[in-house]
Amino acid sequence: MITQNLRRTCILSCALTLLVASASAQWSSNPALNLAIGNRANDQVQPKVVSTSDGGCYISWFDNFSGGYDVYLQRLDSRGYEQWPHNGILIANRSYSSTTDYGLAVDGDGNAILVYNDDRSGSDQIGANKIAPNGTLLWGPAGVLLTNTTEYVASPQVAVTSDGNYVVGWSQNGSVVLRKLDTSGVPQWTPAVRLIPPTGAYYFSYIIGSDDGAVIVLWVHQIGNFYSNKYLYAQKVSPSGALLWGASPVIVYDGGSVQFGYFPTFVTDGQGGAVFGWYETSGARNCYFQHVNYLGSEVYPHNGVAASTLANRIRMSPCVLYNTVSAETFLFWTESNSAQTQWGLYGQKFSPNAGTRQWTDSGRALIPLSSQQNAFVSAVLCADGAMVFCFDQSGSAHVLAMRVDGFGDFVWPGSPLQACSLLSSKSRLDVTTTPSGMALLTWSDGRTDGGSIYAQNVNPSGSFGLPAFILGDLNCDGVVNFDDITPFVLALSDPAGYQVAFPDCNI
Repeated sequence: MITQNLRRTCILSCALTLLVASASAQWSSNPALNLAIGNRANDQVQPKVVSTSDGGCYISWFDNFSGGYDVYLQRLDSRGYEQWPHNGILIANRSYSSTTDYGLAVDGDGNAILVYNDDRSGSDQIGANKIAPNGTLLWGPAGVLLTNTTEYVASPQVAVTSDGNYVVGWSQNGSVVLRKLDTSGVPQWTPAVRLIPPTGAYYFSYIIGSDDGAVIVLWVHQIGNFYSNKYLYAQKVSPSGALLWGASPVIVYDGGSVQFGYFPTFVTDGQGGAVFGWYETSGARNCYFQHVNYLGSEVYPHNGVAASTLANRIRMSPCVLYNTVSAETFLFWTESNSAQTQWGLYGQKFSPNAGTRQWTDSGRALIPLSSQQNAFVSAVLCADGAMVFCFDQSGSAHVLAMRVDGFGDFVWPGSPLQACSLLSSKSRLDVTTTPSGMALLTWSDGRTDGGSIYAQNVNPSGSFGLPAFILGDLNCDGVVNFDDITPFVLALSDPAGYQVAFPDCNI
């Protein structure tokens, strides 16, 4: 008995020693000291973040350290530890003096998929690469080229399909082009699917994976010359490249015009359809949302449901969320007075059936109008509401964070909180959420030079850094004792099994 107790004591002592040794997390609990991801000389810009199933993430960006805005990537674990050398790994050594948009996604095996403009062959093409969790470039150091053209190509995005393949979309010479790749990077649609406008030009906007290996794509139709109206069209494409919503696309919006250079994103409804959010600049200057079901039919009146009816206001750049459990839609946007001398941040929730506005017809003012112009409004679902983020002003700014419940009320005392309390120039805020509900933020920050990439986590409780779990409490019962030995052994031998057995514990 003495020997058995001594063995247990030694095991527990070793367990606590190991836990203490790994207790120092890289996610910062101090919003003035955010996590530096890429901070070499010159500017690092346009970061994107996607979460992985283990609670970590990939962060990508363009790095001008050696010239040419090269494509870089970093992987973080759930505690914020960099898994690769600081400042990331080089994905594509390019020669561009300016940038366009690009795409980042993660597949079911935890690989990152990056798509970007690529000039390494001597001409401007669309390139792609798949990167393993250990940093291996699975499609080779040169990646794969999806085009071989002299036409203008730009702004690719990528969707991971439910059957494990990838579909890339981009703008090409006034049309939208889609190309499917298998897991080895081999094109499956030859020739690629090309959507050609009857008049004017098409500009690719966004793409997501849908059901049964299909994808849904959104694009802007400029119906004539530069000054003509710009509409929003959508189409669902099968694994074979067939147009599932008919030969003519679904017209999401044609009631006026969206702004030139505006390319909205959208989200899946989890049932083979999609939920869209956008703003228009030709009429009431309002934000709208529309739900298109799996058949390609509009659920709500054509041209969508307005976010607010409050007069003499301008609304722009909405972020759209869809709760697949409650079938509720959320919009969060920047709002200004008609003179555009004051700005605020507003939100709205819509009921699942009639699309009725739930937070009054004027929406909920999360940040009332003031002289500070907020920007890059982003949000992620959280319980029955959402966590919402933005820069609080143009130029030198802080990063603000707030959480609202299903009634639009703040959950965190003192909201909005500062996820970055250092006043410095900022651009391109991007946000994702982990399986545990933690929000991960990244942005380009000029605190030391033209721009560096920083990141910060925000817990559903409103805290920063790792949640305050008791060290060694592997079964999360509030005390550290011999009952934690079996969970500790399980956590070492079968981490996935541990998370299933103890879902509320932080491994």
